Amino acid sequence: MRLPARWATAALLLIAPLVGAPATASADSGPEGVLVEQSTRAVPGQYIVTLEPELSPDTFLREFGLSPLFTYGNALHGFAAQLTP
Repeated sequence: MRLPARWATAALLLIAPLVGAPATASADSGPEGVLVEQSTRAVPGQYIVTLEPELSPDTFLREFGLSPLFTYGNALHGFAAQLTP
């Protein structure tokens, strides 16, 4: 009966540091945006831009002098616009 208890203790000691360790991003994570150039339904030059909840799409558009095609406020927080990459 002592052998299984030792194995359980050893397993816990090996697994415990992995459970508490935070996940780290790779050093070369690249930009946060995702370009979907492979899509056959993508519209050239048109993009959907998502913003952090604390940023206002209207303020962002005004500050950058952009004209939106559509502004999102429910499922997404952001806008669609014609942009250059």
